[in-house]
Amino acid sequence: MSRTCCTVVGEEVVVATEGRVQLYRWGETRPRWSQRVKGDIQALALTQSAVYVATDTALHRLPRRPFEPTQRYDLPLRTGAPTRLFVHKSQIGLLTERGGLWHATYPEMRWQLLELGNASLTSVSLWKSQAVVADLAGQVYRLELEPVRVVQRWAGGLGGVHDWAWHPAGRWVAGACADGLIKLWSPETGKLVQAFASHRLPPLLVAVHPEGSQLVSYGMDGLLFIYDVTQGRARLDAPLRAPDGVAEVLALRWESAQRLWLLAGSGFYACALPEGRWRAQVFQSERPKSTE
Repeated sequence: MSRTCCTVVGEEVVVATEGRVQLYRWGETRPRWSQRVKGDIQALALTQSAVYVATDTALHRLPRRPFEPTQRYDLPLRTGAPTRLFVHKSQIGLLTERGGLWHATYPEMRWQLLELGNASLTSVSLWKSQAVVADLAGQVYRLELEPVRVVQRWAGGLGGVHDWAWHPAGRWVAGACADGLIKLWSPETGKLVQAFASHRLPPLLVAVHPEGSQLVSYGMDGLLFIYDVTQGRARLDAPLRAPDGVAEVLALRWESAQRLWLLAGSGFYACALPEGRWRAQVFQSERPKSTE
């Protein structure tokens, strides 16, 4: 079944829904690039030259420049359907529902398998040549990507990690965990550094302040909490509430000391800090000519 999914790289966002893939600059309501893909879209990845789209059975490389041909690659299906994609330089990584991480180098695209376990791989985040991957059984794997190999693993908690945020200098990695906590781990050792309890329902998204001193999380309860990492405390007395009527929140970004962003299926929502005032920038219904 088709679902809305997205990926964020720097200032750019790709959103896929109902067979259409669209690329936005963060906060802009009109897409800069748009293309249709046949099949149920399961995962996305983005580079400066292409958008990668995984359906149930194929990987599509969609060039961002006009008139370049689309490329299609059959997916290895031995470890189930794709769940997430990532790209590091020319390395393509494909996470699957039965614990397999397939990787290939573009343009040769010869798939190789790294077996991480039996549970579905549900989240991934990159920092330089490292990645953290979590599965539904609660295991976390830290990978080196040159070449692809596991260098550390630790317990992430029951249900795994929904979303990740790296410290800007890679000192720690934070996870929005299915067990209800925001956790910080040392990527070098896998040791739990801090844990914050705030949401009544599990947190879904987490983002880091540009200076790395604070975190913000968004949860199933519709609330956003801010955490002071230096002081080791959550600001439980003053949570932010997501804008009324916003559903299907896809991504969270802390742009500056004065502004947070939510990406939802309907558009971008900017929050002015510390006041907590939201401003909606709803996606435009008009779509530019497809680059197909």
